[in-house]
This record gives sequence, structure tokens and C-alpha cells, in this order.
Amino acid sequence: MAWGRTLFSPARRVMLVGLLVDLGVACMALGVQFLAIELQAPPLVLGLLGMVSATAYTIGCVFSGSVSDRYGRKVPAMLACLVAGTVWLAMAFARSPYHLLLLMPFSGGALCFLWPSMQAWLAEFSGHSPRALNRNLSLFNIAWTAGIMTGPLVAGYTWQYSHHLAFILPALMGYLGAWVVYMTPTVEGPAREVAVNGDRHSPELTQLFLLLAWFGNFGSWYARAVVSSLYPKLGTELHFSHELVGFLIFIVGFAQLVMFGLT
Repeated sequence: MAWGRTLFSPARRVMLVGLLVDLGVACMALGVQFLAIELQAPPLVLGLLGMVSATAYTIGCVFSGSVSDRYGRKVPAMLACLVAGTVWLAMAFARSPYHLLLLMPFSGGALCFLWPSMQAWLAEFSGHSPRALNRNLSLFNIAWTAGIMTGPLVAGYTWQYSHHLAFILPALMGYLGAWVVYMTPTVEGPAREVAVNGDRHSPELTQLFLLLAWFGNFGSWYARAVVSSLYPKLGTELHFSHELVGFLIFIVGFAQLVMFGLT
């Protein structure tokens, strides 16, 4: 059926991977904070837990795109999901905040091979249509934001039952993401480039909006990182339950999802 082919199209599978992996990332990130707090980590270490992962991811993204271009989209994306899932599973057995600090760069370093591959793959699945690319990127943003939004809620509500669940569930999301990547067909023939009408906007205007996008992305993620890294400690000191902390961080993701939907 036509609706079935659309629902399970390769582009939709890429979006599903984005949702699954970011759900795992957000759940793991809050679980790491909860565990580190229980292990008596100082605030500096709580901040470093997010920073070392993001640093490894940022450095890795400098060259991970070329790896994806050379070896294809599927293999780097599958390995990224499998490695990240295994690292998240290992975090459940940490007995010191410094064990977590050692593991976090491997999480960010693995994921740097996922997102460039997924976005380039999505562009290839959009063919030569800028309109299709715009629609697919919009839905992709909504998908991964839905994962980021839901992850803290899952971590907050599972923490009371088992601390391990905040890491086991993300690991399962990573492994499931790897399976979806494996089941996604590759683009036949050479990679297709999206046609862009160069006469619509001047290069200066395009560069200006690109810089604005970079600054906006940096600012929004900076604010979110501060909330995700330090708010769990504040919530604990204010005697908030883990469920409430997860729900309040969920609200931040919900606002982001609404804005993506509107734009």
C-alpha cells in the first residue's frame, strides 16, 4: 500500500533512528547525573561529564563526515549505535564518578559517526528536490527532538525502580537503532546531490543566515547543556523527586519540539 511504503520509507527509517538514539542519549545523560550525584561527584565533575562527551563529539565531527563519504552511510552509523549502546550499558556498573568521566568521551566519540551519516543519507533519499529535503529535514528535527524530550522523562520515572534501567534502556535504543540502520536500503548508484537554485539568494545573504544558524545552534545547546548538567544537582538539593527533575527537563524539550513544529 502507498501509505505503508511512505511510512516505512528509507527517509522515515533515518528519522526513526534519530528518535531512538536521542531518546537513549537524553535518558543516559540524566541517568549519569543522578548516578554521579549519588557517588558524591562535585559540581565541577558534573559539568565535565557533559563537556568531555561533547568535546569528543565535536572533534570527531571534523573528519567523520569524510569517513561517511568514503565508506558509505550504513557502516559508520551501525558501528556508532552499537558502540554507544555498549558504552551506555557499561555506565550502569560504574562505582565512581571518575569511571563515568572515563566512559563519556567514548559515547560522544561514537555518536560523531552517526549524525553526519544520517543527515547526508537523508539528503540522498530526498533526491534532487529541495522541497523534499526541506520536508525531510523538518521531520528529522522533530523526530530527534521528540527523543531528546522523552529521554529525561524515562530516566526520571525508571530511576526509582532500578538505577540500571536508566542505562539498559538507552543501550537497547542504541542496538535497536543499529538494527533499523541495517534494514535501511542504501541509495543505488552514485550519491545524488540536491539541486540548489543559486540565483534565489546572494552568497553574502546565504553566509549571513548560515552564521546566524551556527550562533543560534550554539546558544540553544549551551543553555540546554547547563540545564541538563547542573539542574539535577539543584533539584536534588531542593529535595525534588527524580521524577519531577525528569519532568521539568522534559518541559524544555517539549518547548523545543513545539518550536520545530511551528517553524
